[in-house]
Amino acid sequence: MVRTFKKLFFGDHSQKGTVVKNFLWLMTSQVGGRVIRSAITIYAARALGTSGYGVFSYAVGLTSFFLFFKNIGVDGIMTREVAHRPAERNQLFATSFWLEVGLLVITAALLLFVAPLFTHIPEALTLIPALMVMFIADDMRDLFVAFFRGIEKMEWEAVVTLASNIALVVFGFGALMVSKSPLYLAMAYAAAALFGVFLAGGIVFIRHIQGFFKSFNKDLVVPILQSAWPIAVGGIVGLFLVNVDIIMLGFWKTTGDVGIYAAIQKIVGILGVPAALVATSMFPMFSRLAHSGDPMRTRQVIESVLRVLFLFAVPLVLGGVVLGAPLLEFIFGAAYISGASAMAILLFSILATFPMVIFTNCIFAYDQQRKTIAIAIITSLVSIGLNFLLIPRLGMIGASFATLMSSVVYSYLTFRLCRKITPFSLWGGFSKIFGAAVPMMVLAWFFQMLGWPVLLNIALSGAVYFAILKLLKERALDEILSLVRSA
Repeated sequence: MVRTFKKLFFGDHSQKGTVVKNFLWLMTSQVGGRVIRSAITIYAARALGTSGYGVFSYAVGLTSFFLFFKNIGVDGIMTREVAHRPAERNQLFATSFWLEVGLLVITAALLLFVAPLFTHIPEALTLIPALMVMFIADDMRDLFVAFFRGIEKMEWEAVVTLASNIALVVFGFGALMVSKSPLYLAMAYAAAALFGVFLAGGIVFIRHIQGFFKSFNKDLVVPILQSAWPIAVGGIVGLFLVNVDIIMLGFWKTTGDVGIYAAIQKIVGILGVPAALVATSMFPMFSRLAHSGDPMRTRQVIESVLRVLFLFAVPLVLGGVVLGAPLLEFIFGAAYISGASAMAILLFSILATFPMVIFTNCIFAYDQQRKTIAIAIITSLVSIGLNFLLIPRLGMIGASFATLMSSVVYSYLTFRLCRKITPFSLWGGFSKIFGAAVPMMVLAWFFQMLGWPVLLNIALSGAVYFAILKLLKERALDEILSLVRSA
């Protein structure tokens, strides 16, 4: 058993086995990290109340909104190029590092001198310096993690992520015991982020990079920036999809509404983790396939991955709609139940965001990210327009609907672009998945009516869903089992 475990997580594998190993390490880091992190998130939401948690969430959203250069995509370019050209990894890393430092200096200036001019909630002003430290440290840590992904050493990402989240829980509980205030929570986040970046940096410089100061290559600067600037424009979409609704909700509604909506976003964000894990695990393979010029193999991989993603997306949406209210009460407390309707709407965005990560990965792997600029602009305008029209009338429900429609628009447009680059079929065999998901939803509703605990309900309903898929001989389930066996 120990030998099998060691081989699975640390051994050399075939291409499929490497994907499984990467996924398992990413799942360990991301799922394990989020489970650990959830302790302080839940405690903070309860300790600060909807209003205090709303102030903290609004400050985070406002600060994130000014991270234009943080989202420029240098780390993603480095991951792709290191996977393509492992012999040049020292030069690629050193050049990316100093580019990132320069961009973060500009980011810090924006956060300190421009962001405070746009706040609608005065209490959020005091949080901006601490959150600035947090975001800058997180960005540098992400650069180190991007290097780990390029050399497919996700185990080091797992170490850094888990250790950082443990630090956050320790610092967070300690800070809130001293003072239950948003400022102390922000300071705890900043301290944990600094811990994470020093840990990640130590691993990179001690184990993987030699001659760092001699490795900077000025000839790589222009190619990296040329590849990265379209990603920066695309990163604006992420800012709008995640943060503009929080900011606009805070402008028209109360900090309590912001706190409840932020709690909803946390849950939906956690449910979106499987797609992010799959996309990150597959990206080095996508990069190699694009580099090798094998369209048939690329098509097979995309269609198989999409099938697996929809297998998870559909039950998450249908089950989440039924169990939204008890789940909110169980996690955050009764004060947050009023967000159940908004959460039900926001959950449907999962059907757009799950395949979206594969479309964008494919576009990026083929170095076609420049073509996403128009998509980014269109989606941003849709998001702003819908939030402007709906939030004053419908509050958080309007914000959820705006996010849903923006996600659908972005996913559809990236889908069209991806198909032009490498033709594939968006899997249409939903019959078996819905044939298993609908009975699961009905069963979950029935268990809820009986008053069963929500976690037991989720476990039993999920088991029934996968049992029905097995009976129906769903191919996507066989794909998953095949990947596990290949490892």
